[in-house]
Amino acid sequence: MIDVLDDLRHANPIDPDTVDVPPYARGARTPAPRRRAWRLTLAATGGALIIVAAVALIPGRASKHDGTLAARAYAAVTKPGVVHWRTALRTHVGNQGNTQTVTEGWSHNGVTHILMSELYNHKPHLELDLRTANGRTTTWSQADEHVRQSKAVPVSSDPNHLGDPMAIFRRAYKAGKLSPLGPSRLKVDLPGRSDNEGDFTAYYDIDPNTSRPVRYVETQPGGSATTVQFRVYETLPFNATTRAKLRLLDHPAPASDSTTAAAHFAVLRWGTAPTGNLGATVRRIARSLHLDASAARKLAPRIALIASHDDVCLITVLASGTGSGCTGLTQALKRGVGMGLPNPAPLPKSARITGLKAGIDLAVPDGVIAVKTRFHGQWTRRPVHGNFIHIPRFSGQYIFIKP
Repeated sequence: MIDVLDDLRHANPIDPDTVDVPPYARGARTPAPRRRAWRLTLAATGGALIIVAAVALIPGRASKHDGTLAARAYAAVTKPGVVHWRTALRTHVGNQGNTQTVTEGWSHNGVTHILMSELYNHKPHLELDLRTANGRTTTWSQADEHVRQSKAVPVSSDPNHLGDPMAIFRRAYKAGKLSPLGPSRLKVDLPGRSDNEGDFTAYYDIDPNTSRPVRYVETQPGGSATTVQFRVYETLPFNATTRAKLRLLDHPAPASDSTTAAAHFAVLRWGTAPTGNLGATVRRIARSLHLDASAARKLAPRIALIASHDDVCLITVLASGTGSGCTGLTQALKRGVGMGLPNPAPLPKSARITGLKAGIDLAVPDGVIAVKTRFHGQWTRRPVHGNFIHIPRFSGQYIFIKP
């Protein structure tokens, strides 16, 4: 997250070997980032979060269309060249909307390059850099901090997954699975899609003047919705500039190349080993994550901090079970390591769990004496105790304060 662009191979074909990424330069460095406010985010629990990329299916040039909205839109998004898109994934729960990720991608002749960013303090921050060619996906992630290779998987069924967001539209058009919902709205009903598995409605909004996509929306009962907002969708000529866009970016070497987590988290140097239920949980999770359980230290009641060569992980014990979340050392030094629970509304009685506190449990590096947080209002200064702070809200911004 492989279909091949067969019908575009005649137009400036690329030899994938000529656009392969050069060997990862672990010694490369970039200037240290400026201090900024970060949006509170939830680390993956119960194991690492794995995100894969897919090369999108792009049929060939559109044939003569019949003048319908679907045909005009198909013709507008089906042209030879380098496909370029920029989208924002936005979720709506009740009346609250949250833009989670901004994705930019380029695709041509079986090669796809995708940059996925999260918004912190209203600014995009790169989280994933993925390139797929020849059935292999090369991935750099901010959390992992290394370049990895894996086998690519077939294209997903939804535009809000990584890949060309209009590939599914073209597939649905060719299958006759688009139907009008209004003068500029097309419902999609493609077999095998996730929206067929429940009471979902999925549709595209099309600009009637340009015939280009405006948004893709999935709605479900209760008002919840997921929206892919199209900020850019275009086809560019293949040249030196667009060819360069098909390459993976250069990335700095991870902090773990020159330092260790223990040098920056005092609890890992002087803390006590977790015992009892927390200790047993640490040993069990450490085995599954291939971590050294003897290096774990108690950070707070029911919470332990443990580090490997590249990552720093939180392990927690709750009345409902256990959880873990890991972050690469570079990010741990800049933003800490956190796990948490969203709190948009009180949990129903059936879902309330003794000991589970909404908000973020955050491990911070040495020298951070307080954290300033903001939740749609003024900044609030909150003291840090050792390497730990609990922030009572899940969604917002925060800044580390040092002497």
